[in-house]
Amino acid sequence: MDLLTKTFIVIFILLVFAVTAGIVIAKNRKIKTHQEEIHIQIIQESLFDRLINLKKQRDEGVLTQKEYEDMKNKCLGII
Repeated sequence: MDLLTKTFIVIFILLVFAVTAGIVIAKNRKIKTHQEEIHIQIIQESLFDRLINLKKQRDEGVLTQKEYEDMKNKCLGII
């Protein structure tokens, strides 16, 4: 084989490795993104549950309207 053929073979092999690495990185990113979506969903559900419980406590008279508003704002990050 001449030098040009060897060079093309090496370039082809490097190209295959680069494409394979790109596919692996894309799959890992997709898995990470899915895990992050699940984590965000869990946080949202937890926050929703906390707000529902606060509303129940207010409706039952356990919390005053002021306490309810303060705790709701604290849960939502409003200070």
